Amino acid sequence: MLCRKIFVQNRCLDLKFVHKENKSYDFYEHELHLRVYTNEGPAIATGDINGDGNDDFIVGGAKGQSTSIFLGQDHGVVFKNSLAINKDKEVTALSLFDLDGDDDLDLYIGYGHNGSKSNDDLQDEIYINNGKGEFTLSRDALPEIKAVTSKVIAYDFDQDGDDDLFVASRVIPNHYPLVPTSHFLENRNGKLQDVSNFALPNDGKLGRIAAARLMQNQNSNVPFILFTGDWQGIHALSFDNNKFILHKDFVGSGNNGLWTSLEVNDLDGDGDMDIIAGNYGENTPFFASASHPFKMYYADLNGNNRPDPIIFNYSNEAYYPIHLRNNFLNQFQNKKKLFNRFYDYSKATYDDIFSNDEKHKLESLEVQTFKSTVFENVQNKFIPHILPTEVQFSPINATKVVSINDKKYIAAVGNDNVHEVFTGPKNASLGEMIEVDDNFNFKRVQMDKSGLLIPAAAKHIEEVKNNQAVILLISKNNDSLLVYELKK
Repeated sequence: MLCRKIFVQNRCLDLKFVHKENKSYDFYEHELHLRVYTNEGPAIATGDINGDGNDDFIVGGAKGQSTSIFLGQDHGVVFKNSLAINKDKEVTALSLFDLDGDDDLDLYIGYGHNGSKSNDDLQDEIYINNGKGEFTLSRDALPEIKAVTSKVIAYDFDQDGDDDLFVASRVIPNHYPLVPTSHFLENRNGKLQDVSNFALPNDGKLGRIAAARLMQNQNSNVPFILFTGDWQGIHALSFDNNKFILHKDFVGSGNNGLWTSLEVNDLDGDGDMDIIAGNYGENTPFFASASHPFKMYYADLNGNNRPDPIIFNYSNEAYYPIHLRNNFLNQFQNKKKLFNRFYDYSKATYDDIFSNDEKHKLESLEVQTFKSTVFENVQNKFIPHILPTEVQFSPINATKVVSINDKKYIAAVGNDNVHEVFTGPKNASLGEMIEVDDNFNFKRVQMDKSGLLIPAAAKHIEEVKNNQAVILLISKNNDSLLVYELKK
């Protein structure tokens, strides 16, 4: 029998960290965006950085804020210090890995956001660990990588005994939805070399990557890099003969989404990894299906050298723009004569919005599902299982699988407070815990039993272990950290 509450919030750990997000003015410059891409932190990385056998963690700061180190001890977690990094940059990704082969964990820090005005805001950095959890900036270990980093995957892909890095990107600053370049960095004796043009398909233009995970089945020496993001499916990369092979629509076609997170775990105990994928959720006025997808069209239609995304929703057998008339006309002032009245704009469809000349310039993207989903792995064929209704109340930014008394649970956190004004914040989730059996039946754990209560824009969730406790660490945008301890 489980205790009345599975997790209990630990209010005694004074972690002395509050993420302080900078104000975003994205919608002033990008009025037709669905959401902004400048509020992605705080990132978290976990690992034993001082070799004492306890998990430690590092939390990234916003622009103007230090990145903080926390050391795990037998009796809990203590704050150590702030890492002296370039505070003029927004930390968007963290990864602990062994760069120099000395058996301790070094630190990769990814920077950038959609509002970056200078490439200087985008250069990532590497800090070398002295084995005691003390880090020093390395000025020559990393080549020039000036992109908005979203995720970093470390693994010895070329099997030469050291960690290489896949560095993913989600946006090109001020040019969404153009596809950014992701990178593959090969470790050569403690120096990272950018071999993306040779090693990555499509010259590294793999999509608007919001989530990436390493996936390796039991008894397999060949891992996959799973990745996904905005307006795309769930894809994978495998490494062979010094190059990555792209496995498009790895979980099957017709699964383009606004995907926000990925987690892998052998949920049914059959030796292969299943996939938990967080999506936009269905608490929205929009509609998406294979037959009538949610659509975006984009091109530089107003001559400002930026793509202009216009999003359409299917309704009453036609596609209508989702944007408010004033926002639309602020972006396209040349169309004011077409839609002098609100009534005219309310009836406008795709054919009314664009001229024939404009249609020839347009690129298109689509979404077929908003549902957060578990994909059951059956010999690398994937069967979708839709997560319970309560999980669909908001975007799911992170999940973590927790094993308790031989049962598996999915802890899911999310929300997003930086959406456009006409649909408002996507913040209906309070955190969810879902029990999963071997047949992929889901049972929602009521909040009075789970103990989780997370009414915030939660970005990451990590499991941290020491000799005394198992805790869930949850980072929130523009807010303090949350710590939930597994009740014994």
